[in-house]
Amino acid sequence: EHTTNMFTKISNMTCVLRQLKFLNDEGQINMDTFSYDRVKEYLKDSVAGQDKDFVKALAKGYADCGEISKSWPQSTFKGNPLKEAFGKQHVFLKCMFKLEEKMCYKFQVYTFMKALWKFDPKNVDLGLPSGNKFEASVNAWKVWTETVPEEMNFMQDLIWNRHNGGDM
Repeated sequence: EHTTNMFTKISNMTCVLRQLKFLNDEGQINMDTFSYDRVKEYLKDSVAGQDKDFVKALAKGYADCGEISKSWPQSTFKGNPLKEAFGKQHVFLKCMFKLEEKMCYKFQVYTFMKALWKFDPKNVDLGLPSGNKFEASVNAWKVWTETVPEEMNFMQDLIWNRHNGGDM
């Protein structure tokens, strides 16, 4: 019964992933779904989707996830039939979800700095290592949070309820 339930769950999952066009008919990652043009089309109605640099960075990240999953050693899945069959897809999806979370965070930091501080890191050489304006924003934010006065950190902690387990 457990095997039947597991088979049903996997069949449903792969069906959904195929419907989303994440997997092709052979059950492999469909990298066309994660191309620049497709990502741009999918995000066209979002604020982030209007930013070509964001779309480019996201599509490049998806391509990197594809390369990571392709080059992942199949031997690491040995002894687990489920992982032997879907391990590389799992690696891709985990990478994809981490990428999306990080890129959304970086986009929010960039947008925050532009809106509230009128500061656009892409137009200023900060002397910090940066791959793009999103990396530059995160680096600038880290520098700022490390250099603000102790009193400001205290107020931030108080306002945002940090460092006390969430109870006030």
